[in-house]
Amino acid sequence: MAASDRPMILCGPIVRRATADQGISVFVVTRAPCELTLVVAQGATAVAQGQPCALGRRRTARIGRDLHLAVVTARPVNAGLRWGETYHYDVRISADGFTGGLQRLGTLVTGAWDRSTALDRVLLQTNEGLPSVCLPPADPAALRLLTGSCRKPHGTGSDGLALADTLALEALLGGQPRPHQLVLSGDQIYADDVDLHVLGAAIHLGDDLLGDGERRRLGARYGARLAPDARKALVRGEGGLTTTARGHLISFAEFCAMYLLAWSPVVWPEDLAQRAESKAVKGFHDTLRQARRALANMSTYMIFDDHEITDDWGLRARWNAAALSTDLGRRVIRNGLAAYALFQHWGNRPEDFEGQGPGAALLALLDGVDGGVDEARLAELDRLLG
Repeated sequence: MAASDRPMILCGPIVRRATADQGISVFVVTRAPCELTLVVAQGATAVAQGQPCALGRRRTARIGRDLHLAVVTARPVNAGLRWGETYHYDVRISADGFTGGLQRLGTLVTGAWDRSTALDRVLLQTNEGLPSVCLPPADPAALRLLTGSCRKPHGTGSDGLALADTLALEALLGGQPRPHQLVLSGDQIYADDVDLHVLGAAIHLGDDLLGDGERRRLGARYGARLAPDARKALVRGEGGLTTTARGHLISFAEFCAMYLLAWSPVVWPEDLAQRAESKAVKGFHDTLRQARRALANMSTYMIFDDHEITDDWGLRARWNAAALSTDLGRRVIRNGLAAYALFQHWGNRPEDFEGQGPGAALLALLDGVDGGVDEARLAELDRLLG
């Protein structure tokens, strides 16, 4: 699919760190370089009328040919932000002669909605016309917190992230306090256990957005062993890994694409949910719009466990020695950590990606990669990622 055929916003908006003193941060992935302006106010009308309580701007970082992302932070201005209050926000994009917010971009429905409204775009959790977030209360005893972990498209049971949306809606419709924070405590993706059709989609999406340079280099080295259904033997034999599932992410582009598939319905191929090995993938896809809405209306913090990289990563000294002694093992760990830093850590600590911070150095190393890090920069990247 040509980049111009995709929506401008590929993933997000996802509300990340949100506090009265540090401001509100929002993560967005776009298909083109953009100047982002985050406007926060009490009520959508105040946003539209230019009466912000917090304001921020940021240029997206280029991670691939058609993959650009940023965490933009709106810092307090004018009356500022208050603990326990609800604020609406808009993300305004300027790119290629276009300037507009979430509604003009087609990311939001317009008009009133109810439970029967089609979940084809990011829906609002109020009828105000813009997404919103409730800052945590000053009294910790009044904090309403949701937590989750271990999420994959072919996992058993219903998607817990979609349930977060249901819980928030029930609270709002019932006149109860809404959840203030969502804490995701690990395994936001499973790099080491990917449905083979989902893996195929991640490969193609990564190629489209970042380029296929790294995958072509890997193909020249490993040949048919790089095929989705052959990767278990490859990563165990050549990478010193211990995964027991067939599908495994390897290239940096694949890791990035997997995060997009986990959080955004707009990047899914039309027939992927029907073709997948597991019927659970269809259920995951059917509620992914609700998961996207939850992330757009709730401050979210997240951290890795092992599966964002590979099974058993870092758990034992013997495992570390085996994986780090191989080129392929180091590559998987490096790519997984780099993707984690962009898609998870940045929103937890936006200041790390400003000025001379380590995140800013990472963005400089990843700028404009062709499906993978410039091979001449690997040593520098390894030093940065530890």
